[in-house]
Amino acid sequence: SEAEQRLVEAAGPEFLEALARGLRVIEAFGRDRRQLTLSDAAKAVDLPRASVRRTLSTLVQLGYAETDGRLFRLTPRILTLASSYLQA
Repeated sequence: SEAEQRLVEAAGPEFLEALARGLRVIEAFGRDRRQLTLSDAAKAVDLPRASVRRTLSTLVQLGYAETDGRLFRLTPRILTLASSYLQA
């Protein structure tokens, strides 16, 4: 999106676009959206399906998400991210 591109340009060379996209995908899940299809996740974050697929695949491989082949959902491991902050 144009807004994302402006953010990337303004942030400079230290900005990791892939990480920013990954965090957007994580934030797409919530109380009202505990499970998402790939298409629903891509629509929610306004990113290409291929980018969201790679992000979700990475989250699954790292244990932060799981899938039944159609629906994706975050796992309790995602709480370790919040826990790290709370313990700091």
